[in-house]
Amino acid sequence: MRPDGLIGATVAGFYRILSPSYRVEVFTDPYEALVWLGAADQQNVIVEVDRLVDGLCEVSFNVRAIRDHIRGSLSQPASLRKVAACLGLSPRSLQRRLGEANSSYRAELAMARMDTAKHLLLDADHSIKQVALDVGCSSASAFDFLFRKFEGQSPTAWRSRVSSGCLSATSRDSQQ
Repeated sequence: MRPDGLIGATVAGFYRILSPSYRVEVFTDPYEALVWLGAADQQNVIVEVDRLVDGLCEVSFNVRAIRDHIRGSLSQPASLRKVAACLGLSPRSLQRRLGEANSSYRAELAMARMDTAKHLLLDADHSIKQVALDVGCSSASAFDFLFRKFEGQSPTAWRSRVSSGCLSATSRDSQQ
């Protein structure tokens, strides 16, 4: 996995110069990396990695609880006020806790939608419209807009690229 920007380009270039004796692919998308690795249950791996990263970054128990609650109710996402009430917090306390983690309710909701959407898109039996509804978007076009905003491509193009195995570093880097 590599970050975006100059650091990520440096990481990707490092492996081209190094020429390791084993096959190396550099990814910015964890789902694409897990598909390449042949991981059976990408969603559970992503959740576990997120928990490990949260632990390393000392994300508070409250922030993890907020994230878990948001992820658990995507088809009909609760408002910030309802999430706060379910967790025994005031809306302002919830906002403050997320702010301490350099996040916001809106950002957490968007990330949860994107993570879940990518997981669902890996299964060709899920239509784009059904994925849109499952992640709480009002329509396929609203979902397409959200997906393009975060991924720079349509959900259909992402699904096609991931399922076809077109994950070479050159094609990814040219798309960014």
